Amino acid sequence: MVALCTYSLDKCSAAEIMDAISNHEFALIKREGKWEILGNSNYKTAKENLSENDKRFRLALKNVPVTVAAQDRDLRFLWA
Repeated sequence: MVALCTYSLDKCSAAEIMDAISNHEFALIKREGKWEILGNSNYKTAKENLSENDKRFRLALKNVPVTVAAQDRDLRFLWA
């Protein structure tokens, strides 16, 4: 999902702005006529952890001595 959340800096306190940034993957802020991207390190860490867990899961499935498969609701194979 792609979404755009806008906040009025004139109506938000510094704490509210920091709260908004911490609840999003990144924020765009215009300072001195230039747009800057502020990344949220918590999201980056979570993405890295999910990626590592995905690798472990795939490795575990690859090494089990039985066949494991996943199908969608229409019984089409997603992976095996």
